[in-house]
Amino acid sequence: MKEETAEQAAARRAADAERKRGSRKKEREQKERIAVAKKLAEATTFPEYWQQQRATLTDDQRAQFEQRESDVLDLEFAMRKYVDGVYEQTTDTENRVPLEAIKEEVQLEIQTHGLLESIVLIVDRLWGDEEKDLRERIARKSDATAKLVQYGYRLAIDSSLHERFRQFMTVSQPNAGSGYVWMQCECHTPITSREWIQKDIAESYRARAMKWLCGPCRGKENNSRAQAVGVEYRRPASTEDIYDSYGRLRDQ
Repeated sequence: MKEETAEQAAARRAADAERKRGSRKKEREQKERIAVAKKLAEATTFPEYWQQQRATLTDDQRAQFEQRESDVLDLEFAMRKYVDGVYEQTTDTENRVPLEAIKEEVQLEIQTHGLLESIVLIVDRLWGDEEKDLRERIARKSDATAKLVQYGYRLAIDSSLHERFRQFMTVSQPNAGSGYVWMQCECHTPITSREWIQKDIAESYRARAMKWLCGPCRGKENNSRAQAVGVEYRRPASTEDIYDSYGRLRDQ
């Protein structure tokens, strides 16, 4: 048998060392998986399970999930206030968003992210091996729901809230011939500039050649007038009686 050269012997030893390193790595990873699975199995509540799962995320991943969840919760907050009929009473004028704009944002959200089925959280120990089939079916159907189960982040609108909002829109959205028309502020801001207004009020605006202003623009105009005269702006009592906080004619 031909003796191996020094170069061949070195290459053989290097290959053998690499094989052993790979074997040790696989063994270590297997032990880590077993340890993680054991720890997850010890979780008794979703918060415990989520805390363990979130520890596997990078700082950037956590930041993205948290920002996304914040956006969803803000939109759901507005949806609930509209559904509960308290939006006008509980929202400052400058922060109000027309219902139609909320509707459009909800539609875009669903098209982009789907719906969240938080009802699955009633399943006890959904993270366990005995519920693997259900988890896999959830993952195939809804990524947002799968992420909720795994990490606890709410990354899409909840389906139950969406259904309540859909029913609310069915009975509250003005239709053609309902006596309401769109009024558009000249700022054309997508979220705030459009609103349904009673037809007779809109006609009064047009008859008087008055421009309709959304809440933010009304506030800016008032501030500009105050600065122009060098004193705090005050509307005459007669004007206060005629216009509401949006600068629209009150329904007489």
